[in-house]
This record gives sequence, C-alpha cells and structure tokens, in this order.
Amino acid sequence: MTTDSTSGSAQSASPAPRKKGGRPRGTRRSAKVEVRVSAAEKAALQGSAREAGLTVSEYVRRRSLGQPVTARADRETRVLLRRIGVNLNQLARVANTSGATAASGPLEEALAQLRRVLTGLG
Repeated sequence: MTTDSTSGSAQSASPAPRKKGGRPRGTRRSAKVEVRVSAAEKAALQGSAREAGLTVSEYVRRRSLGQPVTARADRETRVLLRRIGVNLNQLARVANTSGATAASGPLEEALAQLRRVLTGLG
C-alpha cells in the first residue's frame, strides 16, 4: 500500500497563527489632550467616573465624544437587589414544591419591593 506524500504533509502542517489580543494596530491611544480644571471640577469628574465605573480618562473621553455613559448601581443597591432576588428564589421554590399557582402575600410583597427599587434606579 502506498502513501500519498501530499496528504501526509497536509496533516503535519502547523495550525494557523493565533490572533493576539488587545487593540487592533493603528488604534492605540498615544495622542494626549491636556485640559485644565479647578480642584472642584476634578473632584466632580472623579466622582462621576467612579459612579459610572470608569476611569476619569475614559469618562471624559466618552462624554466629550458623545458616547453613552451609564452609571452602574452603587454597592448598597446591588446588595439590596441581591437580597430581594434570594427572597424571590426561596418563595418560588416553596411555591413550586407546594404546587401553589397564585402569588401569596410574601411573594406579592417581595415583588412590590423589587418594583420600588427598580423604579428608583430609573
């Protein structure tokens, strides 16, 4: 039995080179723009950037270029939402095991509390 030399070399060919991570070439941020602000303005920028979960540079870049900046929920809100979620999960588990189909009092209260928090987040 003969072996085709071309099929053997195709199997031993090295895989395609792996792409490197990071920014594509030519889009690196190397240019610098300096802006002078007062101490109060700097503090306000730092606070706004912190609320949005961004660096000050990224926050200013997005705001100046008209890109969206959405504030992330603060720690207290996340903790509250997690607690409500745990309560809802427990109530749903009880409702599923007992075969209850209508929302009970505690479940209605948990849902109302969740609606209040979500409305407050805007």
